[in-house]
Amino acid sequence: MSDRDATYPSTLIPTRLAAGEEYASVSQILECDDLPQATLHIPHWRIGGKPAAIRVRALSLSERDQVQRVSDATAQYCLTWQLACIMPQFNQDQANRLASKNPIAVEQGARFIWLLAALDQEWIEDVVTRRTDAPPAEPAPAADADTDAGSAANPDDPARLRRVA
Repeated sequence: MSDRDATYPSTLIPTRLAAGEEYASVSQILECDDLPQATLHIPHWRIGGKPAAIRVRALSLSERDQVQRVSDATAQYCLTWQLACIMPQFNQDQANRLASKNPIAVEQGARFIWLLAALDQEWIEDVVTRRTDAPPAEPAPAADADTDAGSAANPDDPARLRRVA
């Protein structure tokens, strides 16, 4: 059994520094692209006879706080969609209109978005590769320091466009 099977990849476990290893700097930590993304197919929303495909990412800490400040559960679900659905992108009015859609589709999508932060992108890609028999994704190139969003945030990046079942 591998370490990956024995322990969830994002589990924090106390360890020692390996020989030659150094502690991360603040700037290195702040530059990490750590909001996982996934493609979902929503079976309740059929387009051309097939479940609608969407691309979502995990909420950041400040976005999660913003959603938690909303007292109405329906408004929380809609705001979650507005903040975290990256393909397609919903404006506030469009996201609020999700309140009239199938509640299971809206709730499950929002719950998945909330759980996504607990996952690690490499683990997601591994699961997708195994579930779809797709070849492993090429590693995404490192984000350019001069841009806010590198290819890891690009929803059209082929390494990122796979179905999470």
